[in-house]
Amino acid sequence: MNKKIYIVGATVISVVFVILVLSLVLPKNKVKIEDYERYSLTVHISGTKRDKSKEAKIITVNTDNKRANITFVPDCLEYDIYLVEDTLYYEKENRSYKMQVQNRYTLLYDCLKDVQKYDKLNKTNQEGMFYFALSQRSLNRILDNLYFVKKADKPAEAKMSMSGNKIKSFHIKIEDIGDFEEIELNFSFTDLKDDTLINVPKKIIDNSVETDENPFYMIK
Repeated sequence: MNKKIYIVGATVISVVFVILVLSLVLPKNKVKIEDYERYSLTVHISGTKRDKSKEAKIITVNTDNKRANITFVPDCLEYDIYLVEDTLYYEKENRSYKMQVQNRYTLLYDCLKDVQKYDKLNKTNQEGMFYFALSQRSLNRILDNLYFVKKADKPAEAKMSMSGNKIKSFHIKIEDIGDFEEIELNFSFTDLKDDTLINVPKKIIDNSVETDENPFYMIK
């Protein structure tokens, strides 16, 4: 009996030792990514349709993570959008509207930052650069907050560059989604100064009417 106890004990100790050694030797997949307090985000969306026609949209976001000024430019149109936490305001045909939104542009940084939880980041020889396959789960969370109606049914190629411990740029190449053969998403972030004010016009807040129409849906 004592011999069996000794053998079991030795086996357990050996297993624990191997696990500890592997945890020290194997490379870690975790990347420390910090938040911005205030930042400017530019999203370039470009796509090639199956008939070879092209589409492009640009979204710019200035935010302190609570309030945001946003410009949305689809083709030749332009919308000024404002966010106060989970309320989205916009103007259309000289009228102001507001709606509660669960998905929003100000959550995009969190979506990109969270890829480290679900995806294996492969560091390159270039400092701060990572290439990886973005999982379907991570990709569709990003698309939700861009108001894509169509969702991805497979992973996508992605690369991320960091400056310090913050994301500087993020590129995603999506194939075969909706009417598109290919869509590319390019995100770029820059710090805003601490004294940068994110203004939401009072007249828009005061004069807005409730709506459930979101004109910013895309890739339907």
